[in-house]
Amino acid sequence: MGVGRRRLGRRFAVLVAVGITCVAVAVAAFGVLSESGPRSPRIVARIPVGDGPDDLALGDGVLWLTNREDGTVSRIDLVRRTVTGTIDVGKGTKALELVGDFLWVGDIDERALAIVDTRTRKIVERIPLSVFPNELVRVAGTVIVAAAPGDVLVPVDTDTRTPGEVLRVGGLPEDVVVSGDQVWVANSRDGTVTRSSLSTGAIEVTIDVGAEPSAMAMSGNALWVTSQGDGEIQRIDSRSSKVVATIPVSGIPSDVAIDQSGVWVSVYGGSSSRKTDRLLRIDPSTNTVVDVVAVPRIPSDLVVADGIVWVSCYSEDVLVAVDAGD
Repeated sequence: MGVGRRRLGRRFAVLVAVGITCVAVAVAAFGVLSESGPRSPRIVARIPVGDGPDDLALGDGVLWLTNREDGTVSRIDLVRRTVTGTIDVGKGTKALELVGDFLWVGDIDERALAIVDTRTRKIVERIPLSVFPNELVRVAGTVIVAAAPGDVLVPVDTDTRTPGEVLRVGGLPEDVVVSGDQVWVANSRDGTVTRSSLSTGAIEVTIDVGAEPSAMAMSGNALWVTSQGDGEIQRIDSRSSKVVATIPVSGIPSDVAIDQSGVWVSVYGGSSSRKTDRLLRIDPSTNTVVDVVAVPRIPSDLVVADGIVWVSCYSEDVLVAVDAGD
């Protein structure tokens, strides 16, 4: 999860600053660009949400979504595919994680974690931090906060809700994937992915992956990493800790997610001939892009559930559902 996110990072800020806009191609209702099978991926729902939709968290039949620009969290019913509630959390809402009946929301303006009871939809606690919470990842009885400044991971006990001893990582940690005792971190400023030991906190491996890595997802021994500065996806073999494939995406990759149908990557911007923001499907058996779906502007975070890829689209204030196809 990654989203992500969380996923827009510095490259998004640069695009906004120079006024670049991405124009959709003429396919009906953001239609499918690929014809690679009997049932290609296609958009099946477009749900209006809050202002600046970003990070996603999946619950039981429910999807939770942060809206960064208006400081809210939306509750989306996955069956009805509609917003069924909105929670005011604070203007700095960014990262999101679901822990039982509680949403943990990273507030970068307040340098805090807001704990929301999903049953009452009220904030029940705020946990102060000394850092900006870029990303949240749940591991057993802990929520790990990837944070800057300081370039650290901050473990927070989900029962006592108290921060523990920090783990030092690379420059500007943007995303975290945990596999057993291994903690993989995408360090945007360093252009690296580090692997640390969860038990000792020591960095064991540092891998150069390209400019501004921002999002990761793991399946088996394959760790997939988005490099926003280079417009590429790297595949790392977790056994050898080496990059074994690099896939150009002709734009800025914002997030990556995996299901049985492949590796999904959201991309915005790109060359003058391919400015359409899009969702890509990569076949991991060949490490090639096999499907492309045009999506609304600035796709941010991805979640895959039951054959549907959910994509938050920052600039158009919508959440889209993409049928993964065959």
